[in-house]
Amino acid sequence: MMTNIHHWFSIIVSILVVLTLLGCSASKKLSTVDAIKEKSSDYVLNAVQKGALTPDYLNARAKIKFDDGSTRISFNANIRIKRDSMIWMNASILGYEAARLLFRPDSIFMINRLEKSYVKDRYESIDSLFDVPVSFTQLQDLLLGNALLDESAPKSVDLLDDKYNISQVMEPYSISHQIDARSLQIDHIQVSDVRSGQQLDATLESYEPVVDLGNFSYIRQYIINKDNVQLANIQINYSHVDRDRTKKTPFSIPPHYSRSD
Repeated sequence: MMTNIHHWFSIIVSILVVLTLLGCSASKKLSTVDAIKEKSSDYVLNAVQKGALTPDYLNARAKIKFDDGSTRISFNANIRIKRDSMIWMNASILGYEAARLLFRPDSIFMINRLEKSYVKDRYESIDSLFDVPVSFTQLQDLLLGNALLDESAPKSVDLLDDKYNISQVMEPYSISHQIDARSLQIDHIQVSDVRSGQQLDATLESYEPVVDLGNFSYIRQYIINKDNVQLANIQINYSHVDRDRTKKTPFSIPPHYSRSD
């Protein structure tokens, strides 16, 4: 299994790219004993948008688990973001670095330590391969846990029990954001593709305050289904988050590594 790291890591990256359509975050469920005073649609939408995290720098450590029914893999990752400029990530298995990634606004690089190879590609290649629009901004928002709301698309906001539901239709996608009525943080997002029948569900929980950043979700889960069959389950457990801009992001492709297509 470890000899085919390029395969499973590419799957993980592609799924994370797809999940940027969700741009989700969530919060622990609160008691519904107290009555909820309904807020206006504009108030709820503004609160969600103002809750987006926009740090100049962010560093995080995480444990990631991936399961597609046939492949199960768990690895530790360091993630470093320079806003609108760079996303750097490495993945370690059993204490050894297996891969290192660098996302730029116009390109993607990956070093495969186990196979002594590297990948250099553009976002357009993922667009054509997975038929999903991909951008650096989407990846950045995914890792920060930000919601993505299309400003140009109509939205409906409804209160049901202790949750607000923000719905949008952006052909061919139908997107529903579930927001805790008290904290006004996103609990769950569901994205359905009417063409393929594929459905994406994401939840984030265990929010903790980060100095000079805001509330950050430390536990996340992303599930992909098609025709009620689970295709993949990704769990991300963050263990540390900070805004130290001095963290290094080394990325150098060894000259003896071969390029993978």
